[in-house]
Amino acid sequence: MISVNLVWQFILAQMLGFTILLFILNVLLYKPVLEMIKKRQEFVSNLLAESQKLKEEVKLKLQQYNQEKLNVEEEGKRIFNSMLEEAKKIKEEKLSQINELFKKEQAAFSSTTEQDIQKEAQNIDSIANQISSLLLKNIVKSEG
Repeated sequence: MISVNLVWQFILAQMLGFTILLFILNVLLYKPVLEMIKKRQEFVSNLLAESQKLKEEVKLKLQQYNQEKLNVEEEGKRIFNSMLEEAKKIKEEKLSQINELFKKEQAAFSSTTEQDIQKEAQNIDSIANQISSLLLKNIVKSEG
């Protein structure tokens, strides 16, 4: 039979060995693993915080972009409308100039046409006088 002292010595040796093993595992594995886990958590937390910060910056940039886009669109519309108004004014001026030129040409044409009509009327009158005088001469010759 095994003596009780040996059992207690064996149990004490086992406990001492287990305690030494726990101490060695704590120093060699547990603390470094916990330290790596803590560093990893800090790294992930920093990444999440930076990610959140970047999201907020992106939102601000997007708002600025949309505001600038609206401003540019409004400026473009304003420029387009001013150019359209300017084009309308130029169109009206050109039409006015063309109308004035047309009226001058029409008046000149009307004047020259009237003069041509009067000349032709005089020519017709003179031809009619010549024909009537020839006819009169022919009638007088044939009666006489």
